[in-house]
Amino acid sequence: MNVLTIGDIHNDVEIILPSVTEKNKGIAVIGGTGCNFYGVNKNKEAYASGLNCFISDEGSGFDIGIKVLCAAVRSFDGRGQKTILERLVKEKANIKNIRDLVDVVYAKDFEKTTIAGFAPLAEKAADKGDKIAKQILISAAGEYILGIKAVAKRAGLKDEKFVMAFVGSAVKSKYIFPNLKKKIKRLFPKAIIKKVENPAFGAAKLAMNYYIKCQRFSFSL
Repeated sequence: MNVLTIGDIHNDVEIILPSVTEKNKGIAVIGGTGCNFYGVNKNKEAYASGLNCFISDEGSGFDIGIKVLCAAVRSFDGRGQKTILERLVKEKANIKNIRDLVDVVYAKDFEKTTIAGFAPLAEKAADKGDKIAKQILISAAGEYILGIKAVAKRAGLKDEKFVMAFVGSAVKSKYIFPNLKKKIKRLFPKAIIKKVENPAFGAAKLAMNYYIKCQRFSFSL
């Protein structure tokens, strides 16, 4: 997704850091229906994931939702471990037989949000002690670490002080975010971890900076 800021176009992940820091340095992470990573260190920029659900976005709500659905089907078939997710998926989809999921998943008006809507069931099942659900969420946390390490390396961010900002429903999970923070602190001890509630502030800052730049240019003509 791109964000328009008065004549300038930015990827939505680029507006996150400006909403919490004035420095052009840090890492931004989106963990919602999709997943996106952005690292910046002065003139160096790096992106990871964010190429839609079929070729990237691992760890996102869509990815977790797919894994929840697959676990439910495998449980029903006997191809995998039994999991509470089988029952929870049937209840949410309002179906009596897991095989009827085909009509839900491959509906004519297929939407990513429909699949991502099953993601919260992982946390619900994990709260009941379901091992499969916990594995799905731990795996998601691992995907965020991979994305963070990738952009940090390419942007040249090492063991130094910088902001790491997160936004999205997936990173609010009590099974994902605490694990994520522990691993981040081991990898980047000096990183300042922040959750961003309103990334629109970042878009406003970018718009204002672009306006000021345009004004300066017009005065210099």
